[in-house]
Amino acid sequence: MSKFNGTYDFNQVIHEVDGEIMTGYGDGDVITIEYDETIWVKHVGTDGTVTRSKQNQPGATVTMNLSPQSPMYSVLMAKVEADADTGDGMFDQSVEDIGDSGEKTIMRDCFVESFPTRTYGREATEREFVIMCSEVENQD
Repeated sequence: MSKFNGTYDFNQVIHEVDGEIMTGYGDGDVITIEYDETIWVKHVGTDGTVTRSKQNQPGATVTMNLSPQSPMYSVLMAKVEADADTGDGMFDQSVEDIGDSGEKTIMRDCFVESFPTRTYGREATEREFVIMCSEVENQD
């Protein structure tokens, strides 16, 4: 019996921001989706009875590392600047693995938290964008 589970290829991961396919990532883990809350919280009474409460917090934080030469760097910077100036920097995004896993995450009402930190030195350094999303839907 084969123990082969499938193949992962980052080139089969499609990340769209406001309808544009993202390119020009940094090295290593370049897209991280972290959910804002757990689904359930347990409450234990003094008599030992347990109640669980659904949190209903559908948001997430997406951390993305781009090369400063990425063509998408200027797209995200324009969103940050528009949001800082006029409040008009909201967008939707999605991340989909069209390979073996088939995972897809759709995020709505997103905004970039702040301008990325800029570091200059001997070599080009990545720019980390933190994106806050109000609503997340997993389609696995």
